[in-house]
Amino acid sequence: MSKARQIFGRYWSLAIACLIPLLDSYADRFPEGPIESQGQSIAAQSNVVTTLCLIYGVGAAICLGLLIHSWVMQRRLTRNMWRLVFWTHVLLFPAFITLILGLHRIQTYTYDLAADFQRWGGGVWYQSLHFHAEDVAEKLIWLVLLDAILIILWAIVAAFKNKSSRPVSGPA
Repeated sequence: MSKARQIFGRYWSLAIACLIPLLDSYADRFPEGPIESQGQSIAAQSNVVTTLCLIYGVGAAICLGLLIHSWVMQRRLTRNMWRLVFWTHVLLFPAFITLILGLHRIQTYTYDLAADFQRWGGGVWYQSLHFHAEDVAEKLIWLVLLDAILIILWAIVAAFKNKSSRPVSGPA
């Protein structure tokens, strides 16, 4: 099996899972489409927001599924436990980032409806979705920082482990 084919077979899901949030970030450059709805009724706005929340939820689920597939491939092909733990933390990083980006999108899109429904009464679903998305995203940010620290520590441990396992060859 060629080296390129082996690399593609091992990392294709990771590449696609990282590409989806990048494309979403690139889409931010374009002007807002259906959310700018000054003349729409609250029912029409809530339908648009519900659809967008479902789209971002499904997008985050697809990214997480691809990252789980990538982890399974790493588990199958990694030769020692040190590398598997390192790859687990490396793959958790984009998983957390994907969840945070999706939750921030949901939080952004539900903000106006949560405020409108709070003024007019009812619509508890959008209010609770907005505040829970904010709460979970804040907690996940701390997990991302912890995971970044663990990635650095495992990289240092792996470097020292590789350095100590090499045979020392000196002048004879």
